[in-house]
Amino acid sequence: DQLVDEWEPAPLVPKLTEAEQALTDSMMVVEAFDGHNVKLMYESKPKLNLVTFDFLGMSMRKELKEGARDTLNEYGCGSCGPRGFYGSVMPHIEIENNVKEFMGTEGAISYSDSASAVSSTIPAFAKKGDLLIIDSSVHEPIGIGADLSRSKIMYYDHNDMESLEAVLKKVATDDKRMGRNSLKQRRFIVTEALFRNTGELVDLKKLVELKKQYGYRLILDESFSFGAIGATGRGLTEYAGVPVTEVDIMVVSMAYSL
Repeated sequence: DQLVDEWEPAPLVPKLTEAEQALTDSMMVVEAFDGHNVKLMYESKPKLNLVTFDFLGMSMRKELKEGARDTLNEYGCGSCGPRGFYGSVMPHIEIENNVKEFMGTEGAISYSDSASAVSSTIPAFAKKGDLLIIDSSVHEPIGIGADLSRSKIMYYDHNDMESLEAVLKKVATDDKRMGRNSLKQRRFIVTEALFRNTGELVDLKKLVELKKQYGYRLILDESFSFGAIGATGRGLTEYAGVPVTEVDIMVVSMAYSL
């Protein structure tokens, strides 16, 4: 009893330093949001939200909210794990068929999380001993997928097709010098279509030209371009006038435009 009386538990959260307290006090608190506008605490007028990824404001559409509610009521919040283990439900199959038809591809596979889609796709195709040539400014999920693949990774300067070609030429020169058969190694060029970190578009036509010239497969992450660019929202392939069949592996996301 004496030990219990004398014991003083340590605080779960340590006391903030003056600098940490000042930073906390300076933070703006969002009380409510309506489409692209947000209401901040202690502010009377709404502010324009420029940090949202809801490019088209679809999250505020009444019919989509009702559809999401009805789906949750019927199927729950999801399978809570890999479909190979927990199984598929009809919305999984339906959305894959819809995306396949919309994009004009041979097939589509859906993931429950946008970031894990590209992080899982890369190591599904690239393994130890393969080669990934990656843009130096891709967003984090691509880097995670590349690391998980355990492939050899080479980088080229951000969105610089001359730098990319220099890397491709170096690999080809090394093949010749070492007597290495390029057909015995799976090789991929990996890039975003619309870069999250810079807002730039990749030169897709040049990219396709180089991947054909040097014998590579192209993994194109259209997470931020799908639904946002192109005459009908089909992404960079439509915007650049490049047939979708020229891209070997494409990743799109429903988390931003939809």
